[in-house]
Amino acid sequence: MEAMSWISCCASCLVAMQVPEDRPAMALPLPKPNKASIDHSKALGIYIRGLQAQHDGNLVEAVNLLEEVRRLDPEAVPPRQSLMPLYLGLLRIPEALESGERIMAAYPDDASSALFLAEALRRSRRETEAAAVLEKTLPKLGDNLPGRIRMLIVIATLYEEQKQNAQAEKTLRELAILLDRPEATEVGVYGVEDLERKSAEVHERIGRYAVERGDAEAGLASYLEAYRRDPVRTARLGLRLAEIQAQKGNRDEAFPRLTEYLSTRPQMMDGYELLVRLRRQAGDEKKLLTELIGYVEGDARNADLRLLWARELSRSGRKNEAIEQSMLILREQAHAVAARDVVTGLLEKGQAGAIEIARLADEWLTPEDASSPAGGPPPFPGSRGGPDACRVLVQALLEDPARLRAVLDAVTASGENGAAGSKPVLTILKPATLVLLAEAATRFRSFAQARSLYEEALKRPDPKQAARNDETRFFMVELLMREHKRAEALALAREIRDALPVGMKRRQATTCASILLTMGHYQEAFDTLKNGTDDNDPKGALWAGRLSAMALAHLKRSEEADAVLAGLSRQHPLPGEQREIALTRVRVLKVTGRDKEALEELESLGRLHPADPELTNEICYELSERGIDLERAEKLIRDALELDANQRRQGVMPRYELAVWSPAHDSAMKVDTLGWVLFKRGRFDEACRELERATRLPEGDDPVLWDHLGDALAARGDKETARSCWQRAVFLWRAGQDRPGENRLELIERKLADGPKAARP
Repeated sequence: MEAMSWISCCASCLVAMQVPEDRPAMALPLPKPNKASIDHSKALGIYIRGLQAQHDGNLVEAVNLLEEVRRLDPEAVPPRQSLMPLYLGLLRIPEALESGERIMAAYPDDASSALFLAEALRRSRRETEAAAVLEKTLPKLGDNLPGRIRMLIVIATLYEEQKQNAQAEKTLRELAILLDRPEATEVGVYGVEDLERKSAEVHERIGRYAVERGDAEAGLASYLEAYRRDPVRTARLGLRLAEIQAQKGNRDEAFPRLTEYLSTRPQMMDGYELLVRLRRQAGDEKKLLTELIGYVEGDARNADLRLLWARELSRSGRKNEAIEQSMLILREQAHAVAARDVVTGLLEKGQAGAIEIARLADEWLTPEDASSPAGGPPPFPGSRGGPDACRVLVQALLEDPARLRAVLDAVTASGENGAAGSKPVLTILKPATLVLLAEAATRFRSFAQARSLYEEALKRPDPKQAARNDETRFFMVELLMREHKRAEALALAREIRDALPVGMKRRQATTCASILLTMGHYQEAFDTLKNGTDDNDPKGALWAGRLSAMALAHLKRSEEADAVLAGLSRQHPLPGEQREIALTRVRVLKVTGRDKEALEELESLGRLHPADPELTNEICYELSERGIDLERAEKLIRDALELDANQRRQGVMPRYELAVWSPAHDSAMKVDTLGWVLFKRGRFDEACRELERATRLPEGDDPVLWDHLGDALAARGDKETARSCWQRAVFLWRAGQDRPGENRLELIERKLADGPKAARP
């Protein structure tokens, strides 16, 4: 027992000897997680749900979840990588651009995101930047053969769209080398047959560029290589060989090859255009018509071929047949080129042809009915005429103001044949047609004709279309304002408002308020907006809210205006709606004297909507007014004008309910901004040229534009002309054409008194 006690005592001593002198610190409880760590943990769970929704095809839910992840963890890149393809698919290009730029800044080697960003840039008409992004990413792919092939295909296409043929050919040759590598079929890029077809396409494109730069032998070699790889392309071999022979001047050898190709009934027009060129060079236009008739009979559904034949008929003096053919095509489909040929052909017949154009538009314009406020249902495919045909016909008129003027003169003449006592043409047109023509006449400053058309439309009101009848009267108010008859316009606007029922719809109240706001009656406009009833029209509610905010801003109630805009932002979350709200916020900030915040908001909005010409114009004008960053402002406004021109070439006309004609000319306000930027940069001759052009455009009879032109002319030394411009600006301001919250009358009168020295940039 004593031995056991001794052993226990020794063991206790040994344990005591092993205890370190520095005892470990007591364990403390873990710190409470902060907001950032909580948000990060929450974001991880939502991110997984977002990926699952994306995998299941629930795209809207996926976007909402992933955007919530981005809000919780703004620096995280994976949510943005997942959002990029969703944004592109939903056409949310500004968000795609912002996400792509953030991703590439964090992961410059991310090839997939680079391709998505390039597509977003291309859709924003920034092809040069898109190609630069991919060229920068390409070397980082190393031996990634599938990635390099896909990226080179996109780069070549971007260069082709920019007409950079040398760069496109260089890229295609590099692509051809990669497609010939044996492992290309093993890494899953293409199957064997698909690879051969793709390689053949690349060689054919290389051959086309070689021929265009004058190297016929290299072009022929590339063509032969293409057809060796893909015998199906043999049909196009005839066209390519004919092009080479034509370039060498060997017409006799080109014709058989070309005939062989055209016998396949191609839908592209390059072969037929080559035939026309060769026959004209040979002086054999009679044989050309015979050949074209044969090809048309063999391919009657090819509208472009039929139009080519119609144009050749017109060149040969058979104009009536040409118009008949173009008219037949236009009745079958909304073909913009056919519409242009019909308009130009009919106008050559004088007043009778112009009347025929008006009747065609009247025939094809679908009248409004109570069940369809957007203008009635569209016609079934293949139906004759219809709203689409009317749209392209009108667009052809607007391409040249002289065409529209000829139709307006014919419609408002005393009779169908211009003879006194005969029935005026405008009395046989639908009210909807009259209103559209009147709106066009107003915008082109043909005020007397616009008045005649509006008055005739009001003589025939449709009991089922009370709202449309009210809108026609509102158009009369706009006409009076453009005629500088402020008192009459204000009286008519109030008359229309007072005649509306007590429970008038929000749209009608908003239209009245918009007119009153334009005339500077801010309190009256605000009260009118409050009297409008909710008619379940989200667009109308947004418009009314924006006008309310502007009225409050002018009434010096800035906090209330900010609150209205905050409420609108919560109620209208769509990107387009958010853009309109943000733009209104900019104007509210300017009216309330917060200019610095307004410019910051504008710049932020511009980054979100880089391809928005109207927004770009706002930014550039603000920069020019402040005299800062003028070089960038000039580039931006020139890009905006070019984007406008591209949109016009697409032939898009807004629906009737907007009562606006798609302009076939540059915007007067954008041209003025360009001129004002040039003035601020000291380039007075260029500034005068652009500002003079702005005042001649529809909607260019604006006091600000005339004031700007006067300043530019004075700076150039043309004192007398400058004085006449300032006098015009003073007249317009006194006539009531001022902008709400902006009054330069005193400044202009000082220029008239002090001379040109007051007008330096």
